Amino acid sequence: MPTHVHMHERLQGARSLGVSLADFLTSLHDAGCDSLPGTAAEVLHDGVRAVLCPDKINTAEWLEVVGLRLQSGLR
Repeated sequence: MPTHVHMHERLQGARSLGVSLADFLTSLHDAGCDSLPGTAAEVLHDGVRAVLCPDKINTAEWLEVVGLRLQSGLR
């Protein structure tokens, strides 16, 4: 059965475990996680993002997760 983990869960998981985001994503891939889908279209302007969705990760964090996802072999 395919396994998927959403964007905010990735960063929170790494923080909760006290590991780097890269190590966390590699561990997910090694454990059989197939992909890391987003949940919706994202507004990547921090000023607008702070108003629309203040509880979400910021733009820099979002871009970091997406970039590291590609490096870890996840789709």
